[in-house]
Amino acid sequence: MILIDVSGANVIVRKQDTLTSGMVGAAVVFRFDEDWNSLAKTAVFRAGKVIKDAIIVDSVAEIPHEVLATHGYVLEIGV
Repeated sequence: MILIDVSGANVIVRKQDTLTSGMVGAAVVFRFDEDWNSLAKTAVFRAGKVIKDAIIVDSVAEIPHEVLATHGYVLEIGV
């Protein structure tokens, strides 16, 4: 599991995890500060040229398998 704290426009990765190509069902847990109250939240995942969105539900977003389909890319996560 990956844990990310979000405060305003700042993001801090608190816990990393090893992800492998082909992995399915990996998740990211987000902790948002009060600036994010009442906002709909979407995570954006990018690996190489592949970009996928995932709705954050109860502070958790599943990493889309498409961004983990090919090895050799760094996974970037945004909100």
